[in-house]
Amino acid sequence: MENKIKDWEGKKEKSKGEQFNLSEEQKENQESNKQNLIKKFRKKSLFRFKLATLLLLSFLVGVLIKVEAKNYITIGAEDYKLKKYQSDFKLSSQNKQEEADLKKVEEKDQTDEKVKKEIENSEENQIEEEIKEEEKGENTN
Repeated sequence: MENKIKDWEGKKEKSKGEQFNLSEEQKENQESNKQNLIKKFRKKSLFRFKLATLLLLSFLVGVLIKVEAKNYITIGAEDYKLKKYQSDFKLSSQNKQEEADLKKVEEKDQTDEKVKKEIENSEENQIEEEIKEEEKGENTN
């Protein structure tokens, strides 16, 4: 382990020594490389900033359009109540009319049943009267 530490320290000393022995051209190249990296980083950061502002603005415009559209566009289950969409066909009056028709049909059925019962009763009464008359006729003979 001590050997590894010594090797690492030796490499460290060599790299420091090499930095001091660099020529002027190499130093200029390193500086220009640093400047190029800084320019690239600035370009990337500027692009990211522009992209973030574009996304934020587009979101805000979308929210604005949605809010304004609520004033002009109404989508829902009760659209037929709006004057714009109303027509001669009215659902509420149709329901009332259907209820009235059902009541009429029920009343008619009840009266039909009453009439049938009356007819049956009258037929039974006639039959009973005929039987009584026949019995009277037989009794008199």
